[in-house]
Amino acid sequence: MNRVLSLLEKRPPILSTWQFSRWKQGRNMDLFHDLKSELTGSFEKLAIAMLQTPAKFDASELKEAISGAGTDEACLIEILSSRSNAEIREINQIYKHEYGKTLEDSISNDTSGHFRRLLVSLCQGNRDEREQVDINMAKQDAQVITVSCSVNIIAFK
Repeated sequence: MNRVLSLLEKRPPILSTWQFSRWKQGRNMDLFHDLKSELTGSFEKLAIAMLQTPAKFDASELKEAISGAGTDEACLIEILSSRSNAEIREINQIYKHEYGKTLEDSISNDTSGHFRRLLVSLCQGNRDEREQVDINMAKQDAQVITVSCSVNIIAFK
């Protein structure tokens, strides 16, 4: 087990994934199963994560965040707001392949309101990724937000 862990800690994720494949072929064993039987807790989760591509890890974390009782909103926000459009599209493909339904459907079934609307929008992977900031557009957006907040404050009084 020490040999496996020393390999994992020194390799990039793509090489660890390749090594996992070779381990499985050469020994007719499942390294995930072997690690799960030998490790526990956070150490087990870290070792398993190191055998996955970043997109596969994100897909599994998103599934875990929306499974069972309660929703890990922080996890949903962290992943969906910090990945590029290309990364989001890859996560969507893996999620559908691994879990048999779309990430958007899973999010829609587990969240509601404005939060759902924003998460669904993020999981579509269509954000503007331009490096240049459009100052006029930013001013317009700020004005819309200001007016919307003012209307909501008046409505709550």
